[in-house]
Amino acid sequence: AGFAWNEGEVSYSAYYLNDASLQMMQDDWVQYALAKPLKHEPGTTFAYSSASPILISHILREATKLPQELFALHYFYMPLGITEFTYQQCPHDTDILADVDILPTDLLKIGQMMLQEGRYGAHQIVSQAWIRQSLTPQVQFKTAGKAYGYMWWLDYLNMPTQEPLAYYYAWGIGGQHIFVVPTYQLVVVTTGGDYSVTLPNQPFELLQKYILPAF
Repeated sequence: AGFAWNEGEVSYSAYYLNDASLQMMQDDWVQYALAKPLKHEPGTTFAYSSASPILISHILREATKLPQELFALHYFYMPLGITEFTYQQCPHDTDILADVDILPTDLLKIGQMMLQEGRYGAHQIVSQAWIRQSLTPQVQFKTAGKAYGYMWWLDYLNMPTQEPLAYYYAWGIGGQHIFVVPTYQLVVVTTGGDYSVTLPNQPFELLQKYILPAF
């Protein structure tokens, strides 16, 4: 998006240095994001920003004219059989949503839907074309193979006895992940409370050292 946004370089617990934490302390999350100066030409420099999905929430509400939680419930959660979830809501406008608390078993359903290109049970919940577009690299990083699609990280795992293994994942704060490894038709979910560090690596180590060798 090009905003001057400090999130990936300091811990989220550094409340007055991390823009994501500062945003959550404001009454109006959208205004906080839009008030940030532009540091780069939009679309030219990648910097992870929690402001972007919050702005998307605002745009989606304007486009659908529906309360966001109702939209998500009708088009996403109910077809997946997900009934328990809680969103953070913007104090200024409770229809603007941020982080969601959701059960690990339900995160698995989302991963399974991604693995099946948008299908879950008898329902095509998200179009196959959109799933494929979401998993197409939009940003390439210097690390070989690592990329970012539409809200999904794309990467390769270096395996000792075979070629690098492609996988993709959703990455949440504190150790919340959905890992999808298409080669093994595998979905792995982790949860955690490691909020003190910026980039916790433990879930990746569990996947690479223990889970994948078992397969």
